[in-house]
Amino acid sequence: MNALRYSVPLLASLLLAACGSDGDSQPSPPASPKVSVDALPAGSYTVAIGAGDALQVGQYYAGSDGSRLLIVNDDDETAQALYQQGSDGKWRAVPAPKADVTVSLAGAESRNSTALDLAQLAGTYQVPLAGGAVAVFSLSADGVITPQGAGCRLSGQASAGKLPGSLALTLTLADCAGLPAQGSGALFADPDYAPALRLIVDDGAKLADLWAYAV
Repeated sequence: MNALRYSVPLLASLLLAACGSDGDSQPSPPASPKVSVDALPAGSYTVAIGAGDALQVGQYYAGSDGSRLLIVNDDDETAQALYQQGSDGKWRAVPAPKADVTVSLAGAESRNSTALDLAQLAGTYQVPLAGGAVAVFSLSADGVITPQGAGCRLSGQASAGKLPGSLALTLTLADCAGLPAQGSGALFADPDYAPALRLIVDDGAKLADLWAYAV
């Protein structure tokens, strides 16, 4: 009888311990898809991705610090995907892929890129948007972006960047339908884009590709 009396609490404690162990054991989160892109030396390039009917054209920027950005465009010269490599050597893609992805370059042509002078870029710009709307902003000589007018309002800061021919950019987008509310990226004043400035930012999930023209 005593043996039975002692065995019941012992069995209960073992069951509780087992339940607690199951509760503490959390399944490991699924591994993020791996992104791999061909690495080019520091510089600015026009690149081709894919082959045949699937051939796409993009821009590739590689900084001397090891950072890289590949912009893959659609037929309208609008960015449909970004591939970015940080100082940690890891690539990430926007939009995020659902499976491992490897981007192989079918060709690369080097282009000249010069350092940008904010004072020379200062002025007022307008950005055509979907549906015929326009966003207007001013860019000061110290890189402050200030919205002008109503509708989609862009504000933020441009500063020295690590990619050739670019400025680092943080941007807030208010009342801009279909665009991320905020993001970081780069402002390009590339000869291939003249007379426009190209502003590309993302929030990690969605990107905004904006072409700004002086007014």
